[in-house]
Amino acid sequence: MSVQKYSKQEIEEVLGQIKDLVSQNKFIISTGENRVKNDEFADEFNLDKEKRKQLILKIEVRDFCACVQSPNVYQNHDDYFIFGPCFLLTDVFGDERQVQVYAKFVLASSKTTGLKTIVVSFHEAERPMSYYFKK
Repeated sequence: MSVQKYSKQEIEEVLGQIKDLVSQNKFIISTGENRVKNDEFADEFNLDKEKRKQLILKIEVRDFCACVQSPNVYQNHDDYFIFGPCFLLTDVFGDERQVQVYAKFVLASSKTTGLKTIVVSFHEAERPMSYYFKK
């Protein structure tokens, strides 16, 4: 993955666009065999699409970690925006805990639906994340 450079203002604009699309329900959360972690995370914390939507709307610019492009020439060349927000979540057993989330978004455009965001990843972070604007 190649890493892209962005200013804080550019990330504010991108995050604003993501939140705008999410608030209008113009988003999908990737699921299925390639995105098992997204499904397991939703199940573990009893997060339906509406609850995940509310969490996404809480993400802030300071949660930005990186912007990457896939090196695979056969995939799209869109930028993937990675954020690492921390949320206080309650698991299926009723236990509350602070969870660092790995959230990866791509802005996609189609002729039929217009602009939407695809939530490629939305699950517990597997390793500590480093933040772009927190030094």
